[in-house]
Amino acid sequence: MVKMAKKEFMIRSDTLDKLREQLEKAAGMITDAIDDKRPILVRHHADCDGYSGAVAFERVILKRLSDVHRRESDIFRYYKRLPSKTPYYCYTDALKDLSVILSDVRRFDHKTPLVIVIDNGSSREDTLALKALKAYDIPVIVVDHHYFEPENDNYIDIHINPLLHDADPYVTAGMISSELAGLIDGSVEGMALLAAVAGIADRSDNDEVQQYISIAAQKGYTRESLAELSEVIDFECFNLGYLESRFFVDDLFFGDIEKQKRFISIVAPEIRKMKDAVLKAVEKYVEVIECDKAVIGKLRVDSVTHTGRYPLRGKTTSLSKDYLTERFKKDAVMLGYGDTFITFRISKGLDLSMHTVKDYLEENFPHAHIIGGGHDKAGTIRFVSAAADELLQKAVEFIRDRI
Repeated sequence: MVKMAKKEFMIRSDTLDKLREQLEKAAGMITDAIDDKRPILVRHHADCDGYSGAVAFERVILKRLSDVHRRESDIFRYYKRLPSKTPYYCYTDALKDLSVILSDVRRFDHKTPLVIVIDNGSSREDTLALKALKAYDIPVIVVDHHYFEPENDNYIDIHINPLLHDADPYVTAGMISSELAGLIDGSVEGMALLAAVAGIADRSDNDEVQQYISIAAQKGYTRESLAELSEVIDFECFNLGYLESRFFVDDLFFGDIEKQKRFISIVAPEIRKMKDAVLKAVEKYVEVIECDKAVIGKLRVDSVTHTGRYPLRGKTTSLSKDYLTERFKKDAVMLGYGDTFITFRISKGLDLSMHTVKDYLEENFPHAHIIGGGHDKAGTIRFVSAAADELLQKAVEFIRDRI
């Protein structure tokens, strides 16, 4: 493995310092893969944080590939980036990746690729996909910030996640990936911008995201313009779905500020209209339980949104939680539910984790076949539809007793 000279991070961060050893190992592994002409496949969550991290890698990997390969066509053959709509690396995506990998190995006499999974890869739902890759001795790097399944480390070569070090999970995958990209090649510009929009999109309010915003401000961005850009990126990610759309995404992130302003001026008003329309329905149909210190909201989110139309259930649940907080001037717990899921959004000021709720439900309702996860304050559980009513009722009772 290439020995990477020690480089400084863009910002000061105790969390990044705790991750440095793994970050340096990953930088060396990625550099070795490029130099050894080992293909690289990047899988990432199809949201702003996931895209930000993936694009950070893309910028440095493509630059270095152009130095190693003579033909431009080889750059596209030795590198792929694919979004995942699911908030985990699902087995279906892994099986598709394996099929392409095995075909390329036979057709082009390629080495097995290095797979990099961004903003996914740590949870129990990722385990089967990672096992499948491990069965073919495919090296895997995971950059994530969600709750992790310890078993997964048996199938991951380098696992970078703040929660593995009792550090801040709101130093997000996009923020971490931007720093890792800088360790690989510090000459590529725009990494602080990627880190800033990633953190804003994932609602980070830590010192790290403030530092990235300050760096981006030197290029003419304000916090407000970065927030608007992050929302437009999230919207475009939703509409792009499984498409890589390399050049459009590159323009969206790295076009000059005037080009970004023009595009945002087209899209942002439409996003606001969609959100306002959903909020009118939320105001009408949300059920509220008012407690002393907080409010609990319940909303069947698929009843106030159109199938396949932005915003979907996670974003709608977040909007609903913000609405309750503003209306009641209290912290809020919002449950956006449907026949087979409950999506949680919890105010950071409350001493409550959605994982505590999930653990309680799993223990008391084993017949519900509960899966899922996320962050302490934001995540989704899924279950069989037969258990929907009792799980929603018991979840509300459990939360009411603890806030």
